[in-house]
Amino acid sequence: MKPPALFLSLFCAVIWASPLPAQDYDTRAWFKGNTHTHSLWSDGNDFPEMIFHWYRERGYDFVAMSDHNVLQEGEKWVALETIHKRQKAVGRTAVMKAEALYGKDWLRHETRDGKEGIVLRTLEECRALLEKPGEFYLLPAEEMSNSGQKKPIHINILNLDSVIEPIKDN
Repeated sequence: MKPPALFLSLFCAVIWASPLPAQDYDTRAWFKGNTHTHSLWSDGNDFPEMIFHWYRERGYDFVAMSDHNVLQEGEKWVALETIHKRQKAVGRTAVMKAEALYGKDWLRHETRDGKEGIVLRTLEECRALLEKPGEFYLLPAEEMSNSGQKKPIHINILNLDSVIEPIKDN
């Protein structure tokens, strides 16, 4: 597929994504938000609920967790070893911070194939915990990641119903 066709296909895919139901907002208002952040669902280094909480506590109106080629739905298990390897800050780990905020029983620890890990919270679970209608919204999002002609392509897609698979470059 040639680059113009690839970009046109991706543009159409973005337009095709269905929007949230219309709200009665003052269209002259500015909203503070983040449309590009990653969690442990892809290559981030923190739990989605911790990231959403951070933005809510700092006065953001919305956050879109745009993990690579995935929506935060279904089940996602991550090995504790992987979580610890992704930690970039010195000090308390992501697990320690989540347990300090939500309690020791919050994280869903599971052992699979002899490895300890954690089942991540979904977007819907995070919405139930953190969304405040009229104040703070969590938007479904995906960072479609691919390559074309051996060059990386990253496109953020907001407010979609399902993952949009990247087009394979032959």
